[in-house]
Formats: sequence, C-alpha cells, structure tokens
Amino acid sequence: MKKSAIAAISLMLLCLTVVIRQIACYANANPNWRPWENALGQPIITVFSPVENQSCFSSEITLNFTVAKPADWLDSNVQMKYVAYCVDGFVDGVSDENETIVAVQEPMDDENPTSFSFSFNLTGLKDGPHWLDIYAEGGVSGLTIGTTKRVNFTTYTPETEAQSESFPASLVTASVIIVAFVSAGLLIYFKKRKN
Repeated sequence: MKKSAIAAISLMLLCLTVVIRQIACYANANPNWRPWENALGQPIITVFSPVENQSCFSSEITLNFTVAKPADWLDSNVQMKYVAYCVDGFVDGVSDENETIVAVQEPMDDENPTSFSFSFNLTGLKDGPHWLDIYAEGGVSGLTIGTTKRVNFTTYTPETEAQSESFPASLVTASVIIVAFVSAGLLIYFKKRKN
C-alpha cells in the first residue's frame, strides 16, 4: 500500500510541476496578457529559424523571426507594444517598441514601422526536444491585440548522434542479463531434479 501511495503522490507532483512550468512561461512572458478583441487583425509572426521539427546542432542555434503589423493596424494607428520569446518555459528575450526599432535590419519608416526583425542566439540548450513560443502584442486606446506562435525543434551534439548510430549496447546488455537468468534458473531446476 505504501509503494502505490508514494507512486501516486510522485505522479501528481510531476503533473503539477509540468502545469506550473507552462503557466509560468505565459505569465512571465507578458503579465498583462488579456483576451484579444476580434475588431482588428493579430500581429503576423514569421519564424525563419529554427523551422518546425528541425534537428539543430545545439551550439549553432539562432532564432530569427519577424513580427509584422496587419494592414488594418496601419489605418487605426495601432502600435506594437511587446515582443518576447520563451524557450521550454523560460523567458529569454523581451523587447519593447523602442528596442525593436533599433533591432530591425530592413529599411523602414522611422515614425511607424510595419515590421520588426529579431535575431537571438539560443544557448544552454541540452540535447533533446524543445519548444519555442514567440509572443507579440500591440494596442491602441486600451484595446490589446496579440498572438503567439510555437515552434518545436530538437537539438543534438555530434557525440550524441555518433552514440545513437553505434552498436546498441543496451540491447546486448539486456540480452546477456536475460540469458544469465534463464541459465541460472535451468541450472537450479536440473540440480533439484537430480537429487
């Protein structure tokens, strides 16, 4: 009974940890996130790298994306207020409109830019699957409009790739253990049978 109770508690704590981590990602990325009004279009997020389901060498990952204002924002003077990204539930970059104007690499109208370009180096990622959320928000006269884009990707190092392609040591180890147990069982069985 004790083992099943400990297992159930451990499973509940694991699930709670995952839920809290997801909530923290969204709360830290934008604490003023409000439901969107459908009166105007949402910002357009285009991710150039990493692309969906891409396998990346972990030390070479660069996040490149643009956030563009939809056409109906230009007529109603909606301003871009907030852009952020979140990797695996951790906020790594936050910009406001003043910083994004400096970060834009394309020529644009200084008074009312229509798109913003971003480039960040993603560091400290371990081998395995990751997700990336990009948030963009704009507003006018108390109306907030925003969107989120998610990209899933996988990182690896050459050593990990070489190990996964090498001879399956775990399969051999498991086979040897099974053969040893079966042999020991047969030895005991025949020894008892002789006596």
